[in-house]
Amino acid sequence: MQDTCYWQGERVIVNLDIVRVGISTCSGNVRMMRLAAKWGIIEEARIRKVRIVAGEYYDSIKMGILREDWEAREGVAGWDLASCI
Repeated sequence: MQDTCYWQGERVIVNLDIVRVGISTCSGNVRMMRLAAKWGIIEEARIRKVRIVAGEYYDSIKMGILREDWEAREGVAGWDLASCI
């Protein structure tokens, strides 16, 4: 799953003319936050106690990465995805 999601993220960054990719998740979704951080996606905002599940409050987490940060992370601007599939 991680590799599939990673390559989908790569496809979005490389093939679309966008400057930012963002996600939203719940603070209870620790695995998603760890996976996003592994890809270089950083926490940009936290809305506290916005969700309640089984009587417990959770924060809404907004995470994102800019194109230039993604390219710097990969070390190569305009990386050709086709050569990696």
